[in-house]
Parts: sequence; structure tokens; C-alpha cells
Amino acid sequence: MENYYELLGIDPKSNADEIKRAYFKKIRKYSPEKDENNFKRVREAYEVLSDPQTKKEYDEIITLSPLLRDNFLKAKEEMEQGFLSYAIARLKEILKYQEADLVKVALADAYLLNKNTGNAVKLYEELASKHPTQNVYKSKLGSAYVMRGWHKKAMPILKEALENDQEDVGNWLALSEAYMEARELEKSIEILDLALQKNFALEFQCACFFSKLQKQMMMWNEYGVEIEEQLAVANEVKQFAIKVKAETSKEDEIREMLAGMLMKLCQIALCEKYFEVAEVCLNRLQTLIYLDSETKQMIKTTEAELNIRKELETLYDEDAFEEDFINMITFCIVQKQVLGISKAEYEFARSMSQLELAENYINYIVQIKKLKEKHPKLYDKGKDFFERLESPSKREKMIKAQKKSGMMGEDFARLMNTLGICDGFDDSFEDFDEFEEDMSFNTLKQEPVRKQKIGRNEPCPCGSGKKYKQCCGRN
Repeated sequence: MENYYELLGIDPKSNADEIKRAYFKKIRKYSPEKDENNFKRVREAYEVLSDPQTKKEYDEIITLSPLLRDNFLKAKEEMEQGFLSYAIARLKEILKYQEADLVKVALADAYLLNKNTGNAVKLYEELASKHPTQNVYKSKLGSAYVMRGWHKKAMPILKEALENDQEDVGNWLALSEAYMEARELEKSIEILDLALQKNFALEFQCACFFSKLQKQMMMWNEYGVEIEEQLAVANEVKQFAIKVKAETSKEDEIREMLAGMLMKLCQIALCEKYFEVAEVCLNRLQTLIYLDSETKQMIKTTEAELNIRKELETLYDEDAFEEDFINMITFCIVQKQVLGISKAEYEFARSMSQLELAENYINYIVQIKKLKEKHPKLYDKGKDFFERLESPSKREKMIKAQKKSGMMGEDFARLMNTLGICDGFDDSFEDFDEFEEDMSFNTLKQEPVRKQKIGRNEPCPCGSGKKYKQCCGRN
């Protein structure tokens, strides 16, 4: 079993202040993003040794019989490896022989990792009630409530935990999540703004800042956004990146951590068309870290997609292009990850867009020519497809291949309404079920075609003027 005293570099007789100082010294060394394993080890050591009761039990457990100690150690290893059911069974067996809160905490953590929030909550509630002055149990209980979706129960206990200890960044993040679950996004962002005013280690500031910007964009999605707001947030990103750069060395892992966050934020902003934010994220990323060939290529690709997306948006303001046409060529030009939809949705929408353009090419030929003349970069992105459209024989092949696969025009209308992309399509399909990632396109269920019954002496529906039995009904 790991020696927590050695891990923190302290003596077993160290007092609470010495343990706390040793903990903060260690977490500055281990980044939660780049060295998550060591960060968790240090955090676990602190949680155990900072509580007099669990410290006493830890001191006892390290002197346990070899069998119980080895089982506890194996359970912790199983948790790290993802064998949660085995870890849970082993920890429950240990508790039959010795009632130790340290083991209960590990069991509750294992339940939580295994998505069994009900059992985790019960154990955390028991521990929080037994140790009302210990913040660690309030923090864990509040976080478990959030995971279970009980944001109303989580808020008061997390607020209490924060009142007792504002130095635990986890409480700030958990409380912010609770407000987000309650759909109080402004309050959620406010909590993170307050956290950013604290003197947290820089890596924790990065975590709060990243979480704040994600929630900011969620709020924009819900309530809309003005260009001034985007520019203000873009400036925040720039200033924060400058701060991190000034306070760290070129090889510092915190820079790499922030660079990874900026790339993720860039992708989110790009999907949601917040181009000002995406652009500044990309620019700042390039100033933070050394760019190897793989990173350079990734940035180059992202920049190209950003420019394509920005130019596509300008088409909506031009009279030469219809909205439905722009929506369809988007799937022929833009990559899946930039649209922020699943692979199944993307592939299906792309196929249906191509089918619609091929079947009704005559209706779109003028717009395609305008695209080639006025926006050659956009045309070149889908050049192979657009050139195939120009050939009648190739168009016919595309249509036949698409219809053979079982995907028809009605499915296209359904998908567009599902994704909220083309509001102009038939509203009767707006309740169509969402597609799953692993959807098999060739097994899509088609509604059976019900032929209209026509009397043999009724006029033929083909419009010939003859009776049905004398015309199309002869066979």
C-alpha cells in the first residue's frame, strides 16, 4: 500500500498546516491535465491525511494484516484499470472484516465511477453525517448529487463546503455544474468568475477559465449573442493566454494544457459559428508551445476550415444563393468535426444533399455556376462532386446508387428538420427520431408505400382522360 507520508514528503507527526502546505506544493508540480494519475494520488493522500479520523484509520490500515492490506491495494489498482465491479466486490469484502471510513470512501468512489450514483450517495451521506466538520465528504457528496442530477440538493452542501474552504477548486467547479444543471447559466458563469479571482495555482485557473468559456457558449446557443459579446470573450482568451505565457517557461506543461484547451474551444466555437472566438483561440495556441509537424498540420487544417466556414456564411447575404442550396453544399464542402454532428448524421446528410442536388440539378445549375465564379475557393472544396453533377451520365449513376441504398428524399427532409438546418422542408417530419452514432445506413426502416385504390371505371390518374381499366389498369 502506498505511503501517503512519503508521497507528500512529510513526517507522520506533521500537523494540519504542514500537511496542507505539502499538498499545495505537490499539486503545483503535477498538472491534472498532463499528469492526472500523480495528481489523483496526491489529492487522495491529502484527503486522507487532512482528516484526523481518516488519518487515524490510514495509520491503522497500513498496519493491517497482509491479506486485507493487499486486497485494499488490489481494489485501488482495479479501479485505476477500470475493473470496477471487481474493485467493488473486493472493497465490500474488506468491510466485512474491518469498518474503516477509508475503505468506504474508496467504495463510494468506485460506485461513482461505475455510474451507480445511488449507492455512492448513500455512502457519502453516511460519511458526511459522521464527520460534519470535514469538508472532503461535503465536497464528494455535493459532486455526487450533481452527477445524479440532484442539483437542488447539491447547491447548499457545496456552498457550505465553499464557506469552510474556498481553496478547493473542485467545489467551485462542482457548484458551477450544479447551477448549469439547473439551467442557471449566468449564475454558473458568475461562480467561475469568482473562482478566477482566487489565487489558485495556474493549472486550476486554466480549468476554471476553460469551463467558463464552454458555459458562455452554451448560454449564447440558448439566448443568442451579439458580435460585441464575441469580441469581448475573444479578448478574454487573448489576455489569459498572454498571462499564462508570461508566468510559465516555454517547456512548462501548463502551456501545453492550455494549448489543448484552446484547440478544443476553437473546435466548439467553429461548430457554433463563433468565428471571432475560434480565430483568437487558434492564434494564441500558436504562440504558446513549440509546434511539431503534426500540430502544424492540425492548425493548418483548422485554419482552412475556419476560412471556409466564414466564407460560407457570407452566401446567406447574397441574393444569388438560396438558403436550402447553401445548407446542402455545406455537407459537400465542410468536414464532419467542424459541423459538430455525429458521423451517422453527417454521412446521411451528405448523401441526401448530393442526391437532392443530382435529382434536381436543373434547379441548382445557376447557383453552382455563380458559386464557381464568385467563390472559387468554396467551389474547389467540392470540385469533384460539382464536376460529376455536370455530366448527365454521372448524375444518373449517383441517383441510382443512392436509391439502391434505400435512402430517399423524404429521409432527407426528416434529417434536415431533425438537425434544425433547413426549416423550409416539410414540417410533418419534425418529430423524426435522432440518429445514433453507430446507425447502419442500409438498414434504415422505410415506411411502406400504400397505393391508392382506384376503381376500374374511374378516370385514370395519369391524366389521359381514359378509364383506368382502359389505360394504366390494363395490366
